[in-house]
Amino acid sequence: VNRERRKLHATIEDLRDENQTLKVDCAQKDASLHTLQIEHRMCTSEFARAKEREEDLQTRLIQLEEDLQKYEEAELPTQRALAEKEDLQERVTDLEHEVCRLQNTQTTRTQQERTEANHDVEGRVLDLEEELRVTLHELQA
Repeated sequence: VNRERRKLHATIEDLRDENQTLKVDCAQKDASLHTLQIEHRMCTSEFARAKEREEDLQTRLIQLEEDLQKYEEAELPTQRALAEKEDLQERVTDLEHEVCRLQNTQTTRTQQERTEANHDVEGRVLDLEEELRVTLHELQA
């Protein structure tokens, strides 16, 4: 009877140790999940800022094109007007290149990185959720 009692006490202690290990593991995984959620929010915020910047540039481009058209229609004969026209054309071209570069960079980078990051984050979140479910199930058992 005493030997059985000692075996039961040893089993109880082993289960307590395992329970404590599972609690620590669960807390670590919960912290990892929280970190991933924060990273996801930061990526989403960065994407929104980049989109706003693109829209601002597009608005500036339209305004510069309208200004350029005004100068072209007026066909001002002075050197000053011609210099301003060239300057505006350069600025429009620069902005067009910047918008194209931003669109290409944004489209490529954000679509690829965001898709990869989202898949990675979603995969890690699902893995962590599954591990948490398993851990909780083990804790409950």
